[in-house]
Amino acid sequence: MSNDLRLKLLGAALAAGLAVPATAAQIFPYQVFEKELANGFRVVTVPYDSPGTLSYSIIVRTGSREEVEPGHSGFAHFFEHMMFRGTEKYSQDDYNDIVKRMGADTNGYTSNDRTVYYIVGPSAELETMMEIESDRFLNLTYDEEAFRREALAVLGEYNKNVSNPFLPLFERLRELAFTRHTYGHTTMGYLDDIKAMPGYYDYSLRFFDRFYRPENTTLLVVGDAEPQKVDVLAERYFGAWQPGYRPAEIPAEPAQTEAKSAHIDWGGPIAPHLLIGYRAPAFSDTTVDTAALDIISQLLFSDSAPLYKKLVVDEQWLDQLGGSYSDHRDPYLFVIFARLKSKDLLPEVEAAMQEAIADLQRNPVDGERLERIKSHLRYDFALGLDSPQSIARTLINSLVLTGDPGSVNRVYEQYQKITPADVQRAARELFRDSGRTSVTLWHPGEKAAPAPPIDTVVLPSPESPLVSLRLLFKAGSTHDPAGKEGLAALTGLMVAEAGTQRRDYSELVDLLYPLAATIDVATDREVTVITGEIHREKLDEYATLLREVVLEPAFDARDFTRNKEQLEAYLTTTLRASSDELLGLEMLQQVLYDGHPYGHAPEGTLAGLAAITLDDVKSFYRRHYTRANLMLGVAGGYPEGFLDSFLAGLEALPAGEASTAELPAPPAVDGRDFTLVEKSTGSVGIHFGYPIPVTRAHPDYYALMVANSFLGEHRTFHGRLMQQLRGKRGLNYGDYSYIEYYYSPPTTNNPTPNVPRRQQYFSVWVRPVVPNTAHFALRNAIYEVERLAERGMTREEFELTRDYLLNYSKLWAQTLPDRLGFLMDSRFYGTGYYIDEIDERLRSLTLEEVNAAIRRYLQADDFQAVLVTDGAAALKQALAADQPSPMVYNAPPDAEVAEEDKRIEGLPVAPDVIRIVPVDTLFEAD
Repeated sequence: MSNDLRLKLLGAALAAGLAVPATAAQIFPYQVFEKELANGFRVVTVPYDSPGTLSYSIIVRTGSREEVEPGHSGFAHFFEHMMFRGTEKYSQDDYNDIVKRMGADTNGYTSNDRTVYYIVGPSAELETMMEIESDRFLNLTYDEEAFRREALAVLGEYNKNVSNPFLPLFERLRELAFTRHTYGHTTMGYLDDIKAMPGYYDYSLRFFDRFYRPENTTLLVVGDAEPQKVDVLAERYFGAWQPGYRPAEIPAEPAQTEAKSAHIDWGGPIAPHLLIGYRAPAFSDTTVDTAALDIISQLLFSDSAPLYKKLVVDEQWLDQLGGSYSDHRDPYLFVIFARLKSKDLLPEVEAAMQEAIADLQRNPVDGERLERIKSHLRYDFALGLDSPQSIARTLINSLVLTGDPGSVNRVYEQYQKITPADVQRAARELFRDSGRTSVTLWHPGEKAAPAPPIDTVVLPSPESPLVSLRLLFKAGSTHDPAGKEGLAALTGLMVAEAGTQRRDYSELVDLLYPLAATIDVATDREVTVITGEIHREKLDEYATLLREVVLEPAFDARDFTRNKEQLEAYLTTTLRASSDELLGLEMLQQVLYDGHPYGHAPEGTLAGLAAITLDDVKSFYRRHYTRANLMLGVAGGYPEGFLDSFLAGLEALPAGEASTAELPAPPAVDGRDFTLVEKSTGSVGIHFGYPIPVTRAHPDYYALMVANSFLGEHRTFHGRLMQQLRGKRGLNYGDYSYIEYYYSPPTTNNPTPNVPRRQQYFSVWVRPVVPNTAHFALRNAIYEVERLAERGMTREEFELTRDYLLNYSKLWAQTLPDRLGFLMDSRFYGTGYYIDEIDERLRSLTLEEVNAAIRRYLQADDFQAVLVTDGAAALKQALAADQPSPMVYNAPPDAEVAEEDKRIEGLPVAPDVIRIVPVDTLFEAD
């Protein structure tokens, strides 16, 4: 059968609402069911083995690409916020309560070509999802005051993002590269346009009427769902939606005729950045062009590429290098990024890039290497299809770009067709000097007894084609010797991201590449965990390499220098310069645990790293990488006999002695102690908290978990903090609380396993706010903690929150690696499996137990606070004066909110200590 005829038959099946089966040759392995309603609304269902859960996504084929009117950049993203404002039937609070009762995770996101709204939750609640989502798409309503308030939250989100150099870099790159097309502005939009948004209420109504129509929208359901039922419910709830979509006229971008460049001066010390964009074609699944660009990104910029080896591993001129093409509906950019050790190296770096590009243009790629890349891309894709949400993300891309879920298979068919000549032709067409745009950024002033058997945790899943491996060593930053802070982290890198006694790091990466595999490492306060995931077809090859890495590190001097500089760059460029939020999180831990083994970042200090020698690393490895300190986790579809053979190989580790030592009590917190980090930034980030004697092993943990979820569940709209600070006052992007350390909260939605700690702390995180609202935002957060501490929870609040957590917590362990990680953490704490423990404990929990835990542990009288801010002296003066700080709105708030504001604005903060710390002095020494 010809390919054309096969596609015609598949199209006929889709029109009839039938299944499109996956064939053995296709990369996407699941059946897709598709139906189109009479109004143009499309329904796509992918049944997937995820018992009791599904992913529900509504895709609007409108993003910043459609922002053609001058002055309205960023509006698609802003309107995404407004879609959570409620209807006459379901207010914003009603919607949040329903989602909370379901125990679901919901949110939305906007990019250049799309806006997506999703719920991940119980499949039994499919009709509820249909009802509440259809209601807001058909009946969204909000008044001008709510619209104006939300504009403040969007401004806060922009201020949060602009503290990272990537946003200004991409803003400038796209503005230069595109003179007419709307890809010339980012999804966030221009700052001036964001500031003007409060005045565009009437425009927002027209925007909704024009773009949020059924012909421009697709429903995608993946997981435990029956396609026929999905279709029936979609007809019931979306069938009455009236068509009327009017596409925007997107201006075509003229050909670029000359190279362009720009430079950005950064306000504080930072590693030099280089961003390059080459004009590239639009996405295509009918030619080899898109696939060829993906191949080129691997050939030139993956960590197995000769250019990467030269610039990062051998010469060590860079600590980061990447290049890729992202799929777009219209011609976009192939983007290259490099982070340099010094701006003086820029000529050498650019010359090396041009030499590598010229070589690819002159000489066809070796056929064997091309096949290795195809293998990598295929298995890398397959490994990513491990949950309803990940499958949904894949199909969303196809539905946005071509409207056809079968597009993903056609792209991989193109990969199989590509020849070395195709790659050479694509490189010649792509890398034209006239189509090059570059932007640089830097700071102008730059500068034992026998060990027991290895502790093993297993989670067999015979049907899974994936295998997850985790080696958790009880050797974290608490084991760093005084004056050599960072030794645990550096040792971890020298094991997992360095060469072995048999091969150098580049050779190791080459062997891992066709497996689409990596060996990753992360060090926290108490543990270092080495992780990997592999398709079971490649398990033996991968396991051999993993054992070699752990048992035979080379401790090469070049790897030592490169990895040490990587840690230094994290402290200076990432924490100091790029991420106010991670900076505040780390600083809060440092002030909470001053003088304690937890009192420095796992990455160490600059002085500590400078003092570490290669012999120190070898000694740390010999002492702590032992069988006594190891917990091994294995999950997935591994064959019979694999576990025994893998364990037998690890017997070569020395027996050793357990490294875990008693921890001193954390320093007492007496009064309110403030640390103001002085930094050039456009917003103020706020963290405050105090140690608590509660971990997952403590009987009060689960009662406190319910109280904390009610106060500020991470990255959801259900907590009081989020509802009050973000929802009702539009102060910022988000507000959350925690009863234990939460790994990288700016980038994670759910708890991350394998960061266990024997001591924990309660904290509140107020995401960056506009500076003139910082004092009020701080008071508002304190007010909510005090309110809960004084009042406790009502029975209705308790039952709603408990029922929400019973379901929501199950979303934390959707993948095999997550389930394995939580099993290992439970072994660390000496409890039952964490997710099951939550279910069992919460079902027997009482309101009285929760309120008793609130009385015991929650208070706002004694805490450490860290605020990352510009103009710290003025903020210190305001805090010390403790004068009222009235909230200033774009539009008047509700009467109830205004009345409550009067109590909040005068709430005593009464700091006992206020210190100012310049950001460039942080992490210098312990």
